[in-house]
Amino acid sequence: MPDPAPAIGLKEFGSWALSAFALVVTVLWNLHNRRYTDRKAAETRTATFAFSAWKDLRDPVLARLREFEARGNELQALTVSFDNLDELVKKVHAIGYALTTAHLALEDDLSRMRSREVASDKWLSLANGLQTGSESDWDKIITIITDAVSKTTRDECRETLKAAHPLIRSIGKCVNAQIAIENAAHDPDKI
Repeated sequence: MPDPAPAIGLKEFGSWALSAFALVVTVLWNLHNRRYTDRKAAETRTATFAFSAWKDLRDPVLARLREFEARGNELQALTVSFDNLDELVKKVHAIGYALTTAHLALEDDLSRMRSREVASDKWLSLANGLQTGSESDWDKIITIITDAVSKTTRDECRETLKAAHPLIRSIGKCVNAQIAIENAAHDPDKI
């Protein structure tokens, strides 16, 4: 007579097969999940490094832009100055020189941005502001300063200088708008 003990019944085989199937599915799911997690972590690291490189390029430009706008504010302050014409002209020359130096430094930093991480070639032209006809905002600022120092009265000089500040702010707005676009493009939180 055959021994009934060594025989495996369908009930025992079914639970064993179900456990083996569950183990295989769990292992495969964990492998898939691990690869997905590794890929997402690599994407996040890459985006974070790119954002850090972008900030290294952006921060000097923002500092130069603040310096440029500060010189523009000094020029704007001369519109309410009580200095006589000779003193006013000397101050306009000094601030005009400082404004030009700040503008050249801004152009230099913007040209570095164009040549490294950022693909856009628009950066250098942003330092000149909006183009109206054949004249940019920067050209108009230089013309205003030149006209102001050639005026014969203090009031005419001050009145001429009033037109420069909106143009300086326009240059700042152009640069800040492009920086905002690039900030959004390099933001690692978008992933």
